[in-house]
Amino acid sequence: MPESTTFELLEEVKSLRQRVAELERQQAEGNRSKADDLACQYFNLAGEMIIGLDANQTISLINERGCQLLEAEESEIIGKNWFDHFLPDSNREEVRDLFRKLIQGDLMPVEYFENVVQTAHGSLKSIAWHNSLLKDDSDRIIGTLSVGVDITARKETEQALRESNQMFRQISENIKELFWVCSPDWSEVFYASHMYEVIWGNTCQSLYDDPRSWMNSLHPDDRDLIEREIKTKSTGELFNPDFPRFRIIHRDGSIRWMLARAFPVFDENNQMTRIVGIGEDITRRKQDEDAAIELHQELERCVEERTSELARKTAQLQAMFNAIPDAVLVLNRDGVVVNFNSQQKSILILSTDLRIGSRIESLLPGEVGNQVKALISRVEDTRQIETIDYCLVNRGENRWYRARVLPYLSDEILMVIEDINHRKLAELELSTLHEKLSEAQRLSHIGSWEWNLQDNMIWWSDEVYRIFGVKKECFVLNYESFLQTIHPDDRPQVAQTVEQALEHDLPYSIEHRIFRPDGEIRYVQERAVLKKNAAGEAISMHGTVQDLTERHEAARTAQEYRDILAHASRLAVMG
Repeated sequence: MPESTTFELLEEVKSLRQRVAELERQQAEGNRSKADDLACQYFNLAGEMIIGLDANQTISLINERGCQLLEAEESEIIGKNWFDHFLPDSNREEVRDLFRKLIQGDLMPVEYFENVVQTAHGSLKSIAWHNSLLKDDSDRIIGTLSVGVDITARKETEQALRESNQMFRQISENIKELFWVCSPDWSEVFYASHMYEVIWGNTCQSLYDDPRSWMNSLHPDDRDLIEREIKTKSTGELFNPDFPRFRIIHRDGSIRWMLARAFPVFDENNQMTRIVGIGEDITRRKQDEDAAIELHQELERCVEERTSELARKTAQLQAMFNAIPDAVLVLNRDGVVVNFNSQQKSILILSTDLRIGSRIESLLPGEVGNQVKALISRVEDTRQIETIDYCLVNRGENRWYRARVLPYLSDEILMVIEDINHRKLAELELSTLHEKLSEAQRLSHIGSWEWNLQDNMIWWSDEVYRIFGVKKECFVLNYESFLQTIHPDDRPQVAQTVEQALEHDLPYSIEHRIFRPDGEIRYVQERAVLKKNAAGEAISMHGTVQDLTERHEAARTAQEYRDILAHASRLAVMG
């Protein structure tokens, strides 16, 4: 009985051990299944892309995040060549070559790597990779397992930040104002543009090393004022960003005037974190302002002097106005007298009573008054001086007067009436003499001329124009155009004669031929002498030109007659 029991117990123990072993095996398998499930859940729930590549560059594993980044289903990704389908042309072969070397063991694995991938839809994304090698039991590399993080947004942010920083530096380095950024208590300078070196003459690095070194250059008379202003702005009282104008002493010893403004920068908690400032060198502006003030003071002084001088000149002009021998009338637009200089002179000239309020038609009766009234209207419209000469009976005789109408004020006209009786008679007599002289020249075929050596212009009398066969309005008179009218064979002799006369101050007389515009050749005789000023300088040459063509024709005809008679005499002798 006891032996049987012991055997049975041993069998039962053996059976129990087997059962326990089976239970332990089943439990281990269950634990592994749970671990696999947990790993699978983590694999798909991971926030980064997990991808496995075999040695043939084929995708063997990818999680859901990877599918999202590559914009494709898992079935569309697994089994495809990673480099051919998901890398852009720009870096495909370079990365493929690195992968080959890594699989072959020729390249040490890189734990962190960044490159651009191309999604199934063609968009580009920047990925940061954490790589590890997969090996078999014989320690042979069979692939890679990589975790990729999408850093596209970060790259774009970094690029935008770089561009913003570059733009900020370009602006701050190219403006003529000083731009700076400092701490709220002014104890640290974070940035200062290059204009600090231009305006202060010190390096920006010296300002970074000692943020208060800029104050060492403050003008002694302005130092306390600026230090108080900084203390005020350091407490956050930046309601008025402007600094008072102050001076600094440049490194070269010159004094510069500055205009500065400071603005606070607050964080999301409304705490001041920075002070941003702008400073401008206004030395030139200050000099201009000081010069303007000085000029204004000088102008006021000049105005006072000119006012006094004007009063004196006004008195002088009034005296001169009254002393003018001519009658001077101030008229309004309607031709009514509003002022005049001397009634006695006006009475002598106008032969009637002159009063303020008189109309010009009544002062100059008949057609003359109407002509002057029309003259006033023209001057009012054109603002140009108009003149009229007229004859009136005054003091029992016909006398000539000249009225000049001038624009004066916007609503007034100035009229000056001058007694020109003697001058007019002289002009008439001169005109008569001129007509007689012109007629005498025409009859004698002698014209007069004058050459102004200063401006090279020549004046001809009417007879000279007739002799040369040209019209005044069609011919520009100077020495060169005169020479062009001379026959080419005679031109050198004439030019030489004129040069000798100018050089030796000698009168000359010369005969030569001229070409008229119609092609006719005429013979003339020129006589001329030099005219000098008081200093003995030759200023002009004047002379006469006589048409000798008829004389030459008569001489030629007489010679022909003599030749005929001589020929007839020879024939008679010969019988």
